[in-house]
Amino acid sequence: MSVVDLSYINLMDLGTSIKISGILLEGDGDTFMALLPDHDIQDNLTTMTLSHEDWKSIIRQLDFKETEVLAEVDGDIKKIIIRKCTRQIKNTVVWNVYRRDMYTCRYCGRNDVPLTVDHLVLWEKGGPNIEENLVTSCKRCNNKRGNMPYAEWITSPYYKEISMYLHNASKAANIYLITEIDKIPKRFHKRKR
Repeated sequence: MSVVDLSYINLMDLGTSIKISGILLEGDGDTFMALLPDHDIQDNLTTMTLSHEDWKSIIRQLDFKETEVLAEVDGDIKKIIIRKCTRQIKNTVVWNVYRRDMYTCRYCGRNDVPLTVDHLVLWEKGGPNIEENLVTSCKRCNNKRGNMPYAEWITSPYYKEISMYLHNASKAANIYLITEIDKIPKRFHKRKR
């Protein structure tokens, strides 16, 4: 098996589906790949050995709300269901943000790809689902930013590269938002069960 550095992989570049080809069986020093019917292993297939942190990174990039994973727990194989917390944003708020940003990603300037909204103050850090805290972002830029603080994102090498084609006024508007972040009210988000 080869180990792959996931920091250089963006799952959105690989497509939007996951294909399970088989099950890896290990025990008594032997490792076997049990292929599912009608699945061939390609010569150019890269096998990844993933740590717990790598799996968390992959799951964060997926759009699935629920993911089933078989994992070893105390020597036994258990099925673990990982659920992402859903962030319910009113449709009227989302569409107002899209209109305000002219249906264009604020980071790369593209308007020919699926759009999402990105929180300036991260949702996990108490950022509310209000127009002042949201900008239009394509999925790729939103995933690339991840949980990076906005000021750090705007100065990151990736943002500098993708924003090359933005008008100077758009770049200035994005930088200006750094000064507005402290004015955004923070909210505590409770987990629902």
